[in-house]
Amino acid sequence: MVSYIFPDRFQGVPFIRKEIATNDHCILIDGLVAGRIVSQSRSHGKSVWFWTVTGPYIPSELLPSNGETDTLEEAQEAFRAKFQQWQAWANAQGKDALWHA
Repeated sequence: MVSYIFPDRFQGVPFIRKEIATNDHCILIDGLVAGRIVSQSRSHGKSVWFWTVTGPYIPSELLPSNGETDTLEEAQEAFRAKFQQWQAWANAQGKDALWHA
């Protein structure tokens, strides 16, 4: 389902990290799913934290909308930075933004 939201509604609203399974987190903002952060195993027993912004439409100039970090805290910061980058872009458009529900 797709909807349109005014991106400024997120100004000052905190992210909520909800664990939906062991090491698998849904990231919510203002009641909307904004993305996920999940631990994934890599070769040689190494684990990384994969983050992805999935709620808002991300234009090509802001890609990629995901990444990997060594810690959950780093993943949260990377997620927040990408979301804020999107929010600045979306607010500059001066209209409602596409959101994937």
